[in-house]
Amino acid sequence: MSDLDGRVIRRHRQRTDDGKGLRRLIAGRRFRAPAGVETREADYRFSRIEALWRDNEQFCLQAQRPADWTPIATWAAEHIRKGDPRVPLPSIEDILATFGKRESGFNLIVRKHQEEESACPVTVNDLNWEEASFFYDVVSRTFPSANWLLPTAHAELIVAIREGRARNGLESLAKAKNEPPPDRKTSLVTGTFHEALSAYEEVRRKDFIFPDGSFDGSGHHMLGIIRASRERMEDFLLAELDLARCQMVVDFWRCRPANLRTEDPLSKKTCVNYLGEIRRFFDWLHITKNFGWRMPEDFAHLKWRVQRLPTDRASLDEMAIKTFSVDELAVLYKHAIPSERLLMLWCLNCAHGAAEMGRVEWEDVFFFQEHPWQKQGLKVETSERDSWCGFLRPKSGVLVLQR
Repeated sequence: MSDLDGRVIRRHRQRTDDGKGLRRLIAGRRFRAPAGVETREADYRFSRIEALWRDNEQFCLQAQRPADWTPIATWAAEHIRKGDPRVPLPSIEDILATFGKRESGFNLIVRKHQEEESACPVTVNDLNWEEASFFYDVVSRTFPSANWLLPTAHAELIVAIREGRARNGLESLAKAKNEPPPDRKTSLVTGTFHEALSAYEEVRRKDFIFPDGSFDGSGHHMLGIIRASRERMEDFLLAELDLARCQMVVDFWRCRPANLRTEDPLSKKTCVNYLGEIRRFFDWLHITKNFGWRMPEDFAHLKWRVQRLPTDRASLDEMAIKTFSVDELAVLYKHAIPSERLLMLWCLNCAHGAAEMGRVEWEDVFFFQEHPWQKQGLKVETSERDSWCGFLRPKSGVLVLQR
């Protein structure tokens, strides 16, 4: 992929780890994974950095400036390189250096603090929750590929404020219906979508731990699905997870999003696997008491079918396969030479194809020996004209060879 000044995301051929960590050149900047990180994990981090560069490139294009690594993108790429699942907001200085005068709201907030305190706040933590939320919304909207993290103090305050508003709304609704107000001790739906996915990941991890404490390797794929869902989908309050929002979550994988590595649509089978884990996540979220979320009334009517694309190859199950009739096989066998007859008997008796034939070795063929079925007391008829009789014993059957 090229940018404004001719830079490209170059993929190096596979390198062996020199002990310092795998490395890759992305848009003119070299990134190295920490020492000891496996190739698969390193490639995953590099693909996230490449997605971040595409956001950064788009931002530079809209701002009519040369495509280069902005301070915000550099900050996020460093955290992704180290493997941080969430990226904290950078310093206000880096945010202002990236956006400049393009985002007037940032400058107004900073000017307000300079007038009141005669000093520019260093981090978003020094702002109030409304200002911090504004910074978070703009940065996450401009660089959506990074999983941004709102400061904990502000996040907790925002949740508390919104929960209070929700309770007041429920009380007003109860009054309108002439019903008693709900008990304020009753828990509401709490937490965010990403927090629920993180909690589910820890629960799911336990499903792949053997009694001796070892980990089942097949669990890495399932946990990777949960992690990809958390990092590729936007965060929102679980209180907003109604039927329409549930369908949006499902549609993200139904619509075959792009592979971050190749930019081609994900395969149908891959999306089916992702949707299976999303369904299990919804089931767990409905049962657990940690968040108070319940499935919407019409949840069973969600659309789960993965979309087909014109580029998909036709399924073998849907292809019309021409076959020979018994009479046609008899004619072919009558006029075949001995080697061709061998292949016909071989494939018809053992249901073998080219792949199975290619795996048979001489050690699997036995000549001038008693047929294995005779050892089991079964009658095997052979012609008096046979000068020799042997048998082939592959995994899927027994084939009699006669001459």
